Amino acid sequence: HVKQSLAFTVWDKDKFTPDELIGMCVVPLAEMEGKQSLVNWAGEPVKKGMLRTSPATIAVTVKPKPLGADSRLCDCWIVKMHGAENLPSKDALSPNDGFAEVTALPEEAAAVRVGLNSVDAQQFLREGAHVTTLAADKEVPVWEEEFEIARLGDGARAALLPSAF
Repeated sequence: HVKQSLAFTVWDKDKFTPDELIGMCVVPLAEMEGKQSLVNWAGEPVKKGMLRTSPATIAVTVKPKPLGADSRLCDCWIVKMHGAENLPSKDALSPNDGFAEVTALPEEAAAVRVGLNSVDAQQFLREGAHVTTLAADKEVPVWEEEFEIARLGDGARAALLPSAF
C-alpha cells in the first residue's frame, strides 16, 4: 500500500505500569523539516506548565530517498526524529523516560486523526512502529535517529506470491 501519512507518538516508559502517552501528531507524508505540535488521543493540545504553558513539540525531518532503477523498493523516505521539547512530566519524582515511535500509514492524515479515540487504532499505531532509543530521565529528550520507510515494488511483490498451477 502506498503510504500517505506519518504518525508520531511520544511515550514515557514505565517499569511497573504500561507506557504512558505524552503526545502525538499525524501529518501527511511529505517533505518537511521543523517542529510539530503534539496533541493527546482526543486531539487536545499537549502543554507543559500550569500558569505559563508552552506547547509540547517534536522536531522531525522527512525527505525522500532516491533509489536505483533496479531497487525492489519504491516510495522510500528518510524520517529523522531529532527530539522533543516542553513535554509535561508523567513521572512524579523524575523527568520522563521518553521514547518516540513513527508509523507510516496508507490513510490520509485527516482520516487517521478521526479514528484515534479507539483503543484498537491506538494499538495499531504501535504494532508497526519504528522506535527510538530511550532517553532516560531527560526533560528534553534528544534522539537524532533516522528511519527508512519504503514499500515493496509491484514486481518484487509478485515474486513472493504463490503462482497458480
